[in-house]
Amino acid sequence: MVFADANLRAMALLCPRTLDAFARVPGVGSRKLDAYGERFIGVISSFCDTHGVSAAPDYEASPVRERERRQGTSGTKTSTMQETLRLYRAGMGIEQMATARQLTQDAIVTHLRKLIEAGEPIDVSDFVHDDHYRRIADAFAEVGFAALTPVKEIVGEDISYAELRLVRAALQRNG
Repeated sequence: MVFADANLRAMALLCPRTLDAFARVPGVGSRKLDAYGERFIGVISSFCDTHGVSAAPDYEASPVRERERRQGTSGTKTSTMQETLRLYRAGMGIEQMATARQLTQDAIVTHLRKLIEAGEPIDVSDFVHDDHYRRIADAFAEVGFAALTPVKEIVGEDISYAELRLVRAALQRNG
């Protein structure tokens, strides 16, 4: 086995077509890049050309490798949130972003929440169904924003804490 399933899914989502882009795929180190990079890029490029698929927007353009950002370059927290923002803009959902970045879904939700709080135009309806949003908003209106547990008790088990966090950030941003 050369790559784990999660790495192959990331390749399918990101469609890297250059060695630099392929090097940023989770699970691709310098050894695998040297040994398999050209072959994988060739197959990915051929598939993309045949089926009219393009790389995730901004993914090919970014020259900084993800693992370099993780190794202590300045602005690491900002960089990792910006990478999540790029993947969101490429149309990925939370699970897809987590897989592509080899992060937990909770980490992706935290990035999205912080991006919302920073004023980025994140559409929470991409992650929270309208009926859940309304129930959550009504519960926050009833008990305030201080704690999630009272809201969770009102909305019930079918709504996740991740949804609560995203909706709270959106409601607070929109005032």
